[in-house]
Amino acid sequence: MKKYFILILAGWLALFGCSTIEGEGPPLENRLSSDQVTALFFEAYRNGDREAALNVAEPKAVDKLVWDGSANNNPTMALEGEAIVYEGGAIFMVIHQDGHVGARIVDVLLIVD
Repeated sequence: MKKYFILILAGWLALFGCSTIEGEGPPLENRLSSDQVTALFFEAYRNGDREAALNVAEPKAVDKLVWDGSANNNPTMALEGEAIVYEGGAIFMVIHQDGHVGARIVDVLLIVD
């Protein structure tokens, strides 16, 4: 019975936004803040490094962008809070953060002038 309860609890937590049970997940020193994940994602995007972006973002978010490295040639590109801004548009990062696993980019919203 206890085994089934744990499985149901883990499924419920995964469904409603918490992917680990209390005490599990990465060690505290490895949990990233929203500022850290946005900075890492920004650098990955500038360098066209899709694999690095997947370390801090869900595939759904990464798949919405072009990863050819051409962003590094844009002198107007900058990180402002939770957005990558550039002349002609912006990429807003949707971040999920909890105490169990830290912050992670779960989606991006593209705005183009």
